Amino acid sequence: MLSALAPFAEIAMLLALIAGNWQVVLIYYAAFFLMELLAGVLAYTLEGEKRRDLALLFFQRIFYRELMYYVLAKSIMFPLHGRPVGWGKLERRASVEGV
Repeated sequence: MLSALAPFAEIAMLLALIAGNWQVVLIYYAAFFLMELLAGVLAYTLEGEKRRDLALLFFQRIFYRELMYYVLAKSIMFPLHGRPVGWGKLERRASVEGV
């Protein structure tokens, strides 16, 4: 349910920017980005992964989240329109030939 409220938080942020409260918005945005970055550094360190992927975190915050909002909206609209949503069933045919 929290994911469904996230787009409204971004709309509130944009409205605050338009209203002229850009300093407050910038401080909160930077604070949350720093927390997300620190959590990423911790996760990559614990897993022994290279941290260079974290350089893309800022772009993920902008583009990937918007894509996920679209997916969220579609997943909410399907049941509201009466369309069944499920994983489906994979039909196995055993048609793979040996290499």
